Amino acid sequence: YITSIHVSDDYNTLIVGGDFNEIDGNTNIMKIAAFDLDTLFLKTAWDTNVNGPVNTITSNNGIVYFGGAFSNVHAITRDNIAAVDIADGSLIAQWNPSADSSVSKIVYANDSIYAAGDFQYIGFHRRSYLAQIDAVTGFATSWNPIGSPGVYALAVSGNNVMVSTESPFIVGKERYNFAVINAQTKNLQPWAADSDTPLTGITIEGNKVTVWSQSPGFTIGGSYISGEIATGDLLTGEWYE
Repeated sequence: YITSIHVSDDYNTLIVGGDFNEIDGNTNIMKIAAFDLDTLFLKTAWDTNVNGPVNTITSNNGIVYFGGAFSNVHAITRDNIAAVDIADGSLIAQWNPSADSSVSKIVYANDSIYAAGDFQYIGFHRRSYLAQIDAVTGFATSWNPIGSPGVYALAVSGNNVMVSTESPFIVGKERYNFAVINAQTKNLQPWAADSDTPLTGITIEGNKVTVWSQSPGFTIGGSYISGEIATGDLLTGEWYE
């Protein structure tokens, strides 16, 4: 099955990840695969040989970053997070953050990879559940907010890191199912919008935030939303359908 779908930042490649051992009739490509976005032909050179599920994918400038629950890529040790060349799927040898447990979400922003998962150690430093990793060196930056387990969604825009978790606490304070963290200081932003259900998706465009819930009918930021999608204003804190 497929759990993650990503369009490359140059809009030329469609990349899918999951827990499959065959795709488009090809049994040599497992867990992650790439398609030419114009022709939708499978890139058969992408024989990455990942030995466990791929949960999340992002890309930038010809490099595909992905996370999951695996220990090898191209028969080379890579613990739960790795990067490959978008052209042929070859391993980016110098990038190896090595998480000690599974990675559920990754996002490229601010010249970095923001990662969320069940890990306590990633990028050669202790980081609990959330981390910012240098996109070139693979080392964790000084950003260390101390997140919460069970991350459902992650999005980054400018100074805002938005995360939905199953825990009521993040950065040591109460935030129910949704939190906004400063990307520079690691502190919670004053803008708060508790949700009564975990959010499965978050996107940010300018000052507008769009979120998806697990089911229709939920409350966020004090506003009741009858459907599954809500939009919030970062300036006013208001939410609407």
